[in-house]
Amino acid sequence: MCEVGRVKRMGLALIASGLVLALLAPASGAKVTILTDQGREVDTISKGRCRVSGKKGNRDFFLTARSRSGKFSLTAFLDAPVFKGFGDIYIAYYGGKDPQIFLHRNSDDEVFSNFKLPGTPPDTLGAGAIAFRKHGRRVGIGLYAASNRSATEGYSFGGAIPCRYSKRR
Repeated sequence: MCEVGRVKRMGLALIASGLVLALLAPASGAKVTILTDQGREVDTISKGRCRVSGKKGNRDFFLTARSRSGKFSLTAFLDAPVFKGFGDIYIAYYGGKDPQIFLHRNSDDEVFSNFKLPGTPPDTLGAGAIAFRKHGRRVGIGLYAASNRSATEGYSFGGAIPCRYSKRR
């Protein structure tokens, strides 16, 4: 059991460090790269629309983005009280409810996410993360194995993109 815990911590550390490096990359190369389960690049996402709602101490975050070719859509959300604000990293677990990250393949409406893996208790195995710069203008996001509900197909994706927020009224 100690070995399993060490492997989980090591995986989470790699995910977190990868997202932090992605956030620090120059803005001109900002993109989320989508890969097949064989490692072939199929599309990229270069920007997203974001929203934060609620009052201080009880806020949530929502991200929507579309791939350059229109083949994929990406949505992610963090609910209160998990979302504490920007400048932080939020680990996504398989079967976890917060954060949830969804990659939608538009051609057939198939959804890929950090769904619960068969035979694995929820919230025990890290799937990816969402990371924010201090003011949330840049969001790092990724899942290293986003599967469909039946766990028969999957994609990996990761990177950092600028996030545009609606102006407050």
